[in-house]
Amino acid sequence: TFRRTTDLGDPFPINVHIQRGKKASQQDIEYSRAHRLDVKAQRQFEEIDEDGSGELSLEEVVQYLQRNPLPGQTHVWETATLLFRKADKDGSGSISYEEFLAMIQQLLDDAHMAVSSEAAKLFKDAAHLQQEHELHREMSLDANPPKQLRSCWCIDLHLPRDNLIRRAAVAIMEHPLFDNLILLCIFLSSCSLAIDRPYIGDDSPERTTIETANFVLNVIFLAEFVVKVVALNFREYIKSGWNKIDFLIVVTSVVDEILARSLNGEVDVTAFRVLRIFRILRALRPLRIVARAKGLRVLAVTLVSSIRPVANTSILAVLSFSVLGILGMQLLGGKLHRCSDPWVREKKACVGGDADGNLREWLNYDVNFDNFWQAIRSMFILATQDEWPEHMWAGVDATGKLTGPWQDHNLGMLAYYMSCLVLTAYLVVN
Repeated sequence: TFRRTTDLGDPFPINVHIQRGKKASQQDIEYSRAHRLDVKAQRQFEEIDEDGSGELSLEEVVQYLQRNPLPGQTHVWETATLLFRKADKDGSGSISYEEFLAMIQQLLDDAHMAVSSEAAKLFKDAAHLQQEHELHREMSLDANPPKQLRSCWCIDLHLPRDNLIRRAAVAIMEHPLFDNLILLCIFLSSCSLAIDRPYIGDDSPERTTIETANFVLNVIFLAEFVVKVVALNFREYIKSGWNKIDFLIVVTSVVDEILARSLNGEVDVTAFRVLRIFRILRALRPLRIVARAKGLRVLAVTLVSSIRPVANTSILAVLSFSVLGILGMQLLGGKLHRCSDPWVREKKACVGGDADGNLREWLNYDVNFDNFWQAIRSMFILATQDEWPEHMWAGVDATGKLTGPWQDHNLGMLAYYMSCLVLTAYLVVN
């Protein structure tokens, strides 16, 4: 085993198997160094990637630098932005593992080039000052011991192995069967919500089974919450966004269960608007499956990150609808009316009754361009291609504001409708 210490004082362990009678080659040493660096970088990447998406966002880098400030760091946001822009080679707005590894390698190379004999002396003086600082700090800690973070406000965070309850909670949380059991309970809870119906009798065996299952599942979810809080402490537990969703669902379910059992059916819980929210939030229980499955978490994060480009595409679609809709208002505004009697073409003659005795009415076509909002609505209907030939021929037959349709009156409108279909249905929607 070789151990090489860089000028930065950061040891890079290099494990090389030495065969009998042979020396380790420089290629083997460099390969082992690269492997060790890759392992360390992988662990660091997973620590920064809190949402498990496989890519680092600027917010995650800022949060990591807030917890682990760099030497000489003064402004966290400026430092994080500088590192993020330097690492984001493809400009995607996130840092992949390859970009992160390249950034680490570049930082190490820059540090090696910058360090000289004079810098080494400065580092030595700094180490001496650091030792004096640590000595003073230890003396101050002996005089004023710091307040220890505690798990669940009772168990020491810094000594997890010295507490049997904490060790048991960590062992349970890290057991592979623990997550599988919780996933099964979430599935059963979702099934109980799906089969629940309002017309099930209060004293029926089905209602009793559903309520018993909900009670048992709520107890299991509460126990899971307690185990994680004891193992991590509440502050660390609540940092994750998925844990926040779990915490909200568990708290509302427990409150709903307590209210339902304390009132004992004498008062309808749904009669109170505030308490009705707890019943509504039951629908969020299936979301806990997303928090447990890493693949679903990645998919959910991807969908959330796609909101901005989808919004930009929607703005483009609305602008296209607006331009084509205003053009339709100029060409067909007020011209898509007709009389309920097909034998009458003029508005002034559309009075009285028809041959069947029905009262004549001057009607408007449903897909029209009489105002801006109707024009946007009509463009949206054309974009969906819902019965678009019928709408197109209605525009072709339009004659005027005071006269009814006449077959093939203006064939030039075919160009307008076909342009709308191409620009909206084929380009914008697809």
